[in-house]
Order: sequence, then C-alpha cells, then structure tokens
Amino acid sequence: MINVAICDDENIIINQVETIIDRVCNNQLIKCEIDVFYGGKTLKEQVIAGKHYDIIFLDIEMNNEDGILAGQQIRAVDENTILIYISGHEHYLLELFQLDVFRFIRKPICETTLEKYF
Repeated sequence: MINVAICDDENIIINQVETIIDRVCNNQLIKCEIDVFYGGKTLKEQVIAGKHYDIIFLDIEMNNEDGILAGQQIRAVDENTILIYISGHEHYLLELFQLDVFRFIRKPICETTLEKYF
C-alpha cells in the first residue's frame, strides 16, 4: 500500500494528479490511498500527528500556508517522505534544494512527466 498526499489549492490540479495516480496504480495493480489537502497547514498537521505519506505532491503558493514552509515542517518530522513539488513558479527551485526534494513538476502538468516520476 502506498500512501499519497496531494496538496494544492486548485481543484483542477488535484483532480488531474489524482486521476493520473489512480490510473497508474490500477494499471500496475498497486494499492494506493490518496488524501487531498487544500492548504499546507492541514497537511503539516496530519504529518505532525503521525500520519505517514510515502509520496507528497505539493504546490508552492497556496492561500493556507505555502508549500515550502509546510515542506520544511514535514521534513523535520519525516525525512523519508518523497516530496514532489508542482508549481508554475520556477524561481523557488533554489529554496527547494534545502528540502531534499525528489522532483519538481511545472504547471500546467504534463501527464507523461507525472506518471514517470510517480
């Protein structure tokens, strides 16, 4: 079982990421549980409370706590979670190196790229 979190304040992005992950898991016969968050604060609170995610897809700029701050606080609790940032703001890339980020996916999302990284 793979535990995945998707954190973005745009429903279109969440739906796209969730659809791609579901399709890949169904094709590969992988059991997957996906939790959705619309802000970094609620995601961070779940991780601090003990919820472990194998992979977190995380937006950078959100209304309810940005993804960089959430990623820093998640890293302080769980060093093993794979962080994949999804954003249209490439100027944050240098900050992301400090978080041991696995990948950065540019918006709009390329389905092939997301499938490959997942």
